[in-house]
Amino acid sequence: MRDLLRHAVPDGDPAELVSRALDALIDDLLEKKFALTDRPRPGGRKDEGADSAYIPAEVKRAVLTP
Repeated sequence: MRDLLRHAVPDGDPAELVSRALDALIDDLLEKKFALTDRPRPGGRKDEGADSAYIPAEVKRAVLTP
């Protein structure tokens, strides 16, 4: 990781590298768990039934944002 980020963190500061890694992990988890994206697509699944556990991405985003 230190070698790959040498252009952005020239001194290879471990604290900065860990901070960047954690930020990337948090962003990834938010995208997966709450369907967060910069460009949401409209629509949803057409085959959802009344007893389905499927939650549309629009609903996930609406619940997350106040």
